[in-house]
Amino acid sequence: MNPLKTNGLIIQNFPQEKYESIHHILSSKYAEKKEYEHFSGAWNAIAYRYKATIDHGSDFVKLLKLYGTAPQPEKRYLQEQALFNHFSSYFSVFESMCYGFFAIGSIVSPEFFSINDPADQRKISPETTKRTFQKAFLNEQITKTLIELINDSEFENIRNTRNILTHRTAPGRKIYLNIGEDESLPTEWKLNNKPLNELIVKSNEDNMKRLLNNSLTAGEVFCKSHL
Repeated sequence: MNPLKTNGLIIQNFPQEKYESIHHILSSKYAEKKEYEHFSGAWNAIAYRYKATIDHGSDFVKLLKLYGTAPQPEKRYLQEQALFNHFSSYFSVFESMCYGFFAIGSIVSPEFFSINDPADQRKISPETTKRTFQKAFLNEQITKTLIELINDSEFENIRNTRNILTHRTAPGRKIYLNIGEDESLPTEWKLNNKPLNELIVKSNEDNMKRLLNNSLTAGEVFCKSHL
């Protein structure tokens, strides 16, 4: 596994080839354009947030093994903070990617993709990126892939989870007591009523890789065709 050419990070299970291919196309031709700065910053953020998702997930698993699912308050705080950072970083991967795609669109078709005004920048999101590509490049694979991303149940789940954690609540836990000889049920996270274990992290990482790989594959095709 080689360091990324963009920032020197070494990231496991990262779609490095497609990520660097897109970056090379943009940096070799458009580095002097002001729109490139938006792309470059977003592309750097993809890698940072992807690695952060993995690192915070690893922290959570370690804390879970050390202290269990019903630890003392200070230890539970550490677990909750690791989970929060894990989910926040996960969704940020795709916010950054879509901002990068929007920046690419602003180079190819500036009449549709307005990015240089701060007010326009604040409006950019996965949803607005999808809608703008639908207007400008309806039949392109990147547009179809963005539609699939937004409609993917895992993407919707991670978006909702991040929004709940960021804007509403720190969910409690359902802890089941063992009575008699029956085996107790696993502790559940009240946010989604799923077992609070390392599978939360594993599932997120698998889906993050799948969704990002699919998106970058379509992005690379678009860049090779239009840039």
